[in-house]
Amino acid sequence: MAAKLTLRQNWRESAAWKAENLPLSTTNDQACKLFDAALTQYVGWYDDPTLGGLSGTLESLKKADPHFIMGQVLNVGLTLIGSGDNVFKNATLSGDLDVLDSIASKGRLPHREQLHVNAVLAWSRGRLSRAASLWEDILIDNPTDMLALKFAHDTYFYLGYQRQLRDSIARVLPLWKPSMPLYSYLHGMLAFGLCETNLYDEARKAAEEALRLNKNDAWATHALAHVYEMQADPDGGIAFMSRTMTDWEPCGMLACHNFWHWAVYHVEKGEVEAAIDLFDGQVSKRLRESGAMLDYVDAASLLYRLQLRDVPKQKLASRWPGVFDVAQAHYDDRVLTFNQLHFLMAFLGAGNDGQRLVNLPPQRDLGRRDDGGWPDDQQRIMAEVGIPAMQAMVAHNQGRFDDAAEKLAAVRYDLLRIGGSDAQRDVFDLLLIDSAIKSERHANLARALLAERSLFRPKSPMLKSLNDALTTRCSAKASKKPAVAAGPV
Repeated sequence: MAAKLTLRQNWRESAAWKAENLPLSTTNDQACKLFDAALTQYVGWYDDPTLGGLSGTLESLKKADPHFIMGQVLNVGLTLIGSGDNVFKNATLSGDLDVLDSIASKGRLPHREQLHVNAVLAWSRGRLSRAASLWEDILIDNPTDMLALKFAHDTYFYLGYQRQLRDSIARVLPLWKPSMPLYSYLHGMLAFGLCETNLYDEARKAAEEALRLNKNDAWATHALAHVYEMQADPDGGIAFMSRTMTDWEPCGMLACHNFWHWAVYHVEKGEVEAAIDLFDGQVSKRLRESGAMLDYVDAASLLYRLQLRDVPKQKLASRWPGVFDVAQAHYDDRVLTFNQLHFLMAFLGAGNDGQRLVNLPPQRDLGRRDDGGWPDDQQRIMAEVGIPAMQAMVAHNQGRFDDAAEKLAAVRYDLLRIGGSDAQRDVFDLLLIDSAIKSERHANLARALLAERSLFRPKSPMLKSLNDALTTRCSAKASKKPAVAAGPV
């Protein structure tokens, strides 16, 4: 069992928030302190046992001042950012949003808090880009507002906005003082943005600085794990994750994902048993305990990657049902296209045809009133990118590899729009490569994709095995061609 983690105990009261030019519209010092405690656990990806964890802290915060606007923003925002819930199936969430909507419509809040409320409401209606824009408006005048910064950071991740993920942190970092609470986390957040924009050396430096300041920064660990992944250095990644495990494992909200990275290194090396051991001992276990959407995505993606490496079905057959149970409870959420694609992985892995997911309307209309003409981001992304990708997954599952390759190739450069990281979306690159290798007509596409992959991953162990698979496939096809009869002499 992971060690319990307590990083801060000196929480900011009302006067301290005001001194930092971030006044909170409550006179209740206990509410201000609990807001700080909840924000800290959110940013640090951990549960403080002295406060009952993040959920216990939020409950105490609500009791301390039920009318505290920023407390409501934090509570509702975290539910939405978790991406495993929506207003259609959670009456409490819907009611909380109605309360915020009513408050916002009166226009009596301080400007910064009004923008926070508007951003959360936009997010709840599927207008993620609008929400991020509002949080950026806050940061222009209030660059040390960590809640706005972290909500924007996570939203950019969901949108696949890689430059914004990086630049949002870069804009405010010089305006923070090292003595400010939560300062060290900025370096880990910047590191992730740098990695997602292919600035791997700079990402490594930023992550190492974050870890120098706080060895328990699981997000900085995660950013450095991405560097090892994207540079195809699985041995370095395994050594790093193993060496630092006691530092990041107590950050339970991200530990499953960091174990996922560790397992992916083994998949890269073709070490199937080691990857399955991590699935059984960490990823699957943590999903059962948390039910968190990030943990679900890790579990589904890891098993799907193993399938793409042609791991015998009997090795995975007993592992898919537990993942499928979570997918079945959420497949009609239609909150994020990224999640829907991962639900389909479990449906297919558990032996379902997955067609009921593909046949769902692209996205619920989350808008409940006019919001300045901002469109529902996910509705459009699901229709234009998600459905073709899902059709490709179904085709691959049915052995229609030519169809799968053609459908996925048509949207491959649009897959960035589904969000997630480069490392997470790589599963779709691998799906395309596998489809092309196994197809009847697209050997040249497979060859081109592997040449392209070698640009960033020249030393990749998986790259060699994929090239070998293509060579074997082409040789087998050539041997089946009928001999050409000799003409008359």
